[in-house]
Amino acid sequence: LKEWLHVATASILLAQEVKANASEALDLSSWAFKRGWQSLITPCTAGDTAAERSAGVAVFVRQGIGLGWHKDDTRCELHDRAIAVRVDVPNFTPLTFTCLYLHDGKSIEDPQNKELLEWACWKTKEFGLPHVTGGDLQMPPSKLQVGSWEEKLKAKCIAADSKEGTCRKPNGNGYSYIDLIFVSDEI
Repeated sequence: LKEWLHVATASILLAQEVKANASEALDLSSWAFKRGWQSLITPCTAGDTAAERSAGVAVFVRQGIGLGWHKDDTRCELHDRAIAVRVDVPNFTPLTFTCLYLHDGKSIEDPQNKELLEWACWKTKEFGLPHVTGGDLQMPPSKLQVGSWEEKLKAKCIAADSKEGTCRKPNGNGYSYIDLIFVSDEI
């Protein structure tokens, strides 16, 4: 992740599999701040080492862009796999950014994955701002039933169209397209 933050040209990054416990999340946030990034990080599932940990999500924005929680500065997270934040880009309307990390090897109908997607829909509706919802959804658009989620999120799905995809397959043979972004109709 630190390597990505060093080379990123984007102004806003959604990160999954951060694998930082609560203490390390604070250290990562401090490290990122010294390099021009603000961040809000949801700690991962407990484990003594990074190899034993799972999940953890974060939103990073360049300094100069506002970043915070909605609703009286109350943290807005679901387990260690979802985070919703308010982003204030100068000279633009406030936005909600939601970062998700769905469970690997489970379908869209799996209760845990469905809970994460429903939570994102509920939060974007509750906050009432234009929004971007994205992350590692663990399945290509064809298996996600994109049309249904576009309707629920009132957003358009954007998927990579390059031959490199968004993620290298575990066996190293090719790429997959499992990282998706939904951009609300107002943007």
